[in-house]
Amino acid sequence: MTEYEANLLIKKLKNLVSACKTLMIPNMGDKKIEEIVSIADKDFFKIYIYRGSKENKKITFHAIECLTGNAILRLDINATKHMNPDGREISENHLHIYKDGYEIKYAEEFNIEDDDLIKITLDFFKMFKVIDVLGAILKENLFS
Repeated sequence: MTEYEANLLIKKLKNLVSACKTLMIPNMGDKKIEEIVSIADKDFFKIYIYRGSKENKKITFHAIECLTGNAILRLDINATKHMNPDGREISENHLHIYKDGYEIKYAEEFNIEDDDLIKITLDFFKMFKVIDVLGAILKENLFS
């Protein structure tokens, strides 16, 4: 997979596979897997949501493209600091986006206004273009 292909996958509009269409944040120490499908061509994705067992506000969202198994997007909130392959240290809140030659080993700073897990969850699903999580909330400014 190339960085260009990964970015195309990220930008595709998607829906939850679940008929429920309601996203639940896992309890501390738990994980949840959401199945996602692109609207136009039915590409399948999984988003793994991991919640810290010791730190209430620690959460990771990990988007995987199912056909190849490639991780294409990951958001770490209140995690340990990340060290990029070039030696640059990144804060506890950071975003990994697939990069040629490095997969998702590089991260960039991800600024959050507050550590409300519901808002952060909605922000990640909006970033991944999942349009049906809690309906209109994500439809606002979807293309910004």
